[in-house]
Amino acid sequence: MAGIGFELKKMMDEDTFSSNFKAYLVAGIISAGPWAISIFCLGLLWMFSIPHLGLASQKLFRTTVIYTYAYSLITTGAIQLVVTRFLADRLFLRQKNIFLPTYAGLMLFTIVFQGATALIFYSFSDIDVNYKIIGVILYIAVSCIWQTMIFLSAARDFWGIVSAFFWGSFTSFVMAIFLGKHFGFNGHLLGFTIGQSLIVILLMYRIFCEFDSPLICNFQFLREVPRYFSLLLLGIFYYLAIWIDKIIYWYSASGEHIGPLFYSHYPYDSCMFLAFLTIIPALAHFMIDMETSFYDKYKGFYGAIVNKGSLLEIRKKKAEITKVIRESAARLLVLQTLITGVFVFFAPSFIEAIGLREEHIPVLRAAGIGAFFHVFLLVTLIIILYFDRKRAAVFVGLSFLVTNALFTLGIIKYAPEYMGWGYASAAFFSFLLAFILSLWNTTNIERLTFVEQPIETPKLPREASESE
Repeated sequence: MAGIGFELKKMMDEDTFSSNFKAYLVAGIISAGPWAISIFCLGLLWMFSIPHLGLASQKLFRTTVIYTYAYSLITTGAIQLVVTRFLADRLFLRQKNIFLPTYAGLMLFTIVFQGATALIFYSFSDIDVNYKIIGVILYIAVSCIWQTMIFLSAARDFWGIVSAFFWGSFTSFVMAIFLGKHFGFNGHLLGFTIGQSLIVILLMYRIFCEFDSPLICNFQFLREVPRYFSLLLLGIFYYLAIWIDKIIYWYSASGEHIGPLFYSHYPYDSCMFLAFLTIIPALAHFMIDMETSFYDKYKGFYGAIVNKGSLLEIRKKKAEITKVIRESAARLLVLQTLITGVFVFFAPSFIEAIGLREEHIPVLRAAGIGAFFHVFLLVTLIIILYFDRKRAAVFVGLSFLVTNALFTLGIIKYAPEYMGWGYASAAFFSFLLAFILSLWNTTNIERLTFVEQPIETPKLPREASESE
C-alpha cells in the first residue's frame, strides 16, 4: 500500500483541513472499506427494517452477512498474500502488463472456488432454495471485493474507489428496504446482495480502466504458492485468528442458534464489531504517514547495499530506518490512545446507542483495548514482512491464532464474566512477540542481509580453463 500512500500524501500538500480530511477519508475506505461500510449498512438496515421484517428474520439476515464476511475473508486470505507478493515482484521488474491478466485469473479462480465452497456449505441445509442461491451469490461477491482490494493499491482514481463503495452500500440499503417490503426476507437479502455486486462491478471497471493490457486470464500466481508457502500459511493463520474468538463464542453454550446453519452471540458480536471501527483512523494514518516515511528509508538502506556503499553509510541508513519507525510509531500511539481512550470512557453511551444493556459495558471496553493492541500487532507484522522475515511473520500469526483460541476458551470456562479479555490478552501477547522479533530484526538487519545471501563457489583458474 506504500504506492497509494504516496499518492494520497500529495493530496495533503495544500495543508488545509479539507485536503487532509479527503486524504484520510480515502485511506480509511481503501484500508478498511468492505467490512467498515458493511457494519454501518447493517446497523442502518437493523433500524429501518423493523416494520417489515420480524426479529427472527433480522437476526438471520445479520448472521448470514456476518458468516459471509468472516469465512470469505478466511478463505480468500489464504491466497491474498501470495498474490500480493507476486504482483510486488512483477512491479519491481516493471512488468505492469501482468496486472490485468492476473486480476482476471484471480477473479475466475475466486468465483469458481468460492462458489463451490458456498454451494457445499448451503447443501447441508434444507432451507429455501432461493435463499441458498442468493447466499452463494453474496458470498462470491464479497470474496471478489476482498481480492480486488489487492489491486486497488496500484490504482490512482481514489474517488472512483470511494464512490464505488458509497454507491454500492447505498444501493444495498435502498434495495434491501424496498425488496424486503415486497418480498420479505429473501427480497431483503437479495437487495443487499445487489448492492455488494454493484461494488464489485464498479471496482472492476476502475481496474480495467487503470491497466492497459490484453484481457486474458493468467494463473501464474498459483505456481508461486510453493515458493511463498509461508505467506499462504500466514494468510490462513492471521485471518482465522481474527475470527476464531467470535467462532468459539458462536458455538459455545451461551451462543444463539439462528436458523438451520448459523450461530451468533449476544453481546460479543456487536461489541467486537463496534470496537473494530476504532482502528480505521490508525490504518489510514499508517498508510499515509508511517508506511510512506518508512518506505523511503527502507529503500535508501537497500539501495546503499546494492550500490556497494561503505559499512558506515549502510549503518547510517539503518539508523534512519530505526528513527523513522520510532517517530511514526509514536504518532500512531498518540492517535490510537486518544481514540481508544474516548471509546472506553464513553462506552456507556455507545452501549445505549447500539441497544445493549449496562452489564455489557465491560465487554465493549475489553473489545476496545483488544483492538488497540491489534492495530499495533498488524503494523508490526507488516514491518516484519517488509524485511522479508516470512517465518517470523508466520510464527506471530500462529501465536495470535493459538493464544486467541486458548485464552477465549479459558475465559468461557473459568471466568465468563471477563468476556472479551481473551481476545485482548491474545492481541497484547502477539503484539509483544511481534515487537520483540521486529526489534531484533531491525537491530541486526545489516548482518542478516549479508549472511542470508546465497553463496556461490567460485571456479578455480584450472576449472575455468577446462570449462572453456
